[in-house]
Amino acid sequence: MSRPAPISVEADPASTTHTNRVRALNDAFRRSFVGGHVMLSRGIASLPEEQRREAEATVQAFEAFSVADDPYNEHDFGAFDLAGPRCFWKIDTYDRSMVGHSTNPADPAAGAVPASIGAAPSGPVPAQPLAQPQRDVIAEIEGLAQLRANGSLSEAEFEVMKAQALSQARGA
Repeated sequence: MSRPAPISVEADPASTTHTNRVRALNDAFRRSFVGGHVMLSRGIASLPEEQRREAEATVQAFEAFSVADDPYNEHDFGAFDLAGPRCFWKIDTYDRSMVGHSTNPADPAAGAVPASIGAAPSGPVPAQPLAQPQRDVIAEIEGLAQLRANGSLSEAEFEVMKAQALSQARGA
């Protein structure tokens, strides 16, 4: 399935700012897996733990974005090879009720939740939720603070994502 051609945002500074905010939020979630839900396909979930962790780490470290795979420059999709199979991941942003897509993915305080990263071998494989791995919450919050310090996150976004990280840690 191909995506429609992106609309040019160069003429509209508000669109560029919106895209920058969505990209920063997607990058923060992808790098930390904090503030959303990570879904793995059955194919990836059934891999030996070492390979599964390698897939997760590859998604978190992913920086090979291209115009072909990321035409809107939101850093919401990527592909990589994992010991043979071609794997794909995708970030979708849903509303807080998880019923529909967020009306404003650039504003987590308004209800935007990065909801899924699916890493799957090419071909149709149904996704299933997995338990979250153990997390170093202090390191995650320090990472969010760094994003806040460099201007990638607003104070409100930082507070929302910090609260989500702490909430997830309490629930784990």
